[in-house]
Amino acid sequence: MARQDELLREIAQEESRLTNLRDEVDAAVARLAVLRDQLAAAPLLPIAVPPPPVPATFIAPSTNAAKIALFRSLFRGREDVFPRRWENAKKGTSGYSPACDNEWEYGLCEKKKGPEACRQRSRLV
Repeated sequence: MARQDELLREIAQEESRLTNLRDEVDAAVARLAVLRDQLAAAPLLPIAVPPPPVPATFIAPSTNAAKIALFRSLFRGREDVFPRRWENAKKGTSGYSPACDNEWEYGLCEKKKGPEACRQRSRLV
């Protein structure tokens, strides 16, 4: 019988705790509604946006070596991969595709199986 009384007391405590928690939730919801009303009624404040930075003046390099150095500094990457220009006379198109130092090297290049089979090229991305 004592065990049953103890369980009934614990159930009553938990129900009381639940009632208190519900009261707290109701109070929090009411406070949140007041705060949202205050926010809606508050005037909008302008946000100061800083002006964009003034770009530094750029002087184009005059020598070919300086142009290549500039290009390489902007497009740093693997030294064994480089662009190769291609042209299609029939279609009148041209462009650049990645090439590598291992192109057609036995054991390294699998180009004979097709461009999608190149393991070296897949590392470019």
